Amino acid sequence: MGKVAKERADDPYQRVAELEDGLMRISDEIGELGLGDEVPSDSRSTSLMASADLTPRQQEVVQRLLGGERVPAISNAIFLSQSTVRNHLLAVFRKFDVHSQEELIGKLTRGQPG
Repeated sequence: MGKVAKERADDPYQRVAELEDGLMRISDEIGELGLGDEVPSDSRSTSLMASADLTPRQQEVVQRLLGGERVPAISNAIFLSQSTVRNHLLAVFRKFDVHSQEELIGKLTRGQPG
């Protein structure tokens, strides 16, 4: 490994900057493909969640679900077991009268009935 490459590898700030650049390129490509357009604005989903009287933790789980994360990723991100995340989702399903993640996402993103 050359001196410059080693210095870059040893500099965590440089590595973070490189990763951020890569993520921005991926994000741009996803946007250009029109993927993810069905995720609601924060105000719409927040309003719907407030009307369903969700707890702050339930709201966080739902926001992450709407952002494309699934139970394992949500669990890791908010430091809960997968079982606890699923329990939060089951409580949300009852409040929205839906039976699956797909139905919940449909109701929140397109206003479709559960």
